[in-house]
Amino acid sequence: MLLPGVLLTGCDPGPYKYELFNWGDTELLNEIADVILPDTPEVPGAKAANVGDFIQLYVTDCYKPKQKTAFLKGYDDFKLTTTSIYNGDFTSLSSEKKNEIIDSLEKESKEFKINLQPEEVDHFYTLLKGTILFGYFTSEIGATKALRYLPTPGEQHGDIPYNGERAWAL
Repeated sequence: MLLPGVLLTGCDPGPYKYELFNWGDTELLNEIADVILPDTPEVPGAKAANVGDFIQLYVTDCYKPKQKTAFLKGYDDFKLTTTSIYNGDFTSLSSEKKNEIIDSLEKESKEFKINLQPEEVDHFYTLLKGTILFGYFTSEIGATKALRYLPTPGEQHGDIPYNGERAWAL
């Protein structure tokens, strides 16, 4: 008699660890981040660094209330628009469609910034992209693979010529 109840309670995933987000948002945010910072032959991209998990943590714990509201509204609009226009979840779309969506968000955020008042919050995409870049370049993959990493730097050389090499990690 107790066994079916015990088995069924084992299937309930329980509440999601980030109160502002839902199950599956890590995957979606990783897919969005992967379009912005994709893998290259030399360096893994944002998805490999699991930036989606970082975004949820950062929005939940570090965004100001106005930023949270703007981000979550934009994120919900993004999911609804993608589903209604493309008849599917962003994660199931082709690379071309994903790039098309991100390019349109990039243009929309630039137009939004032109008329942005000082007391207003940035566009959803501006907040998202900034958090993706911050999360990626402070991750182990971003700091050691995308940037030049030297755990114990040597002496300071302030005036050296730049030859196009990668930036240094902090």
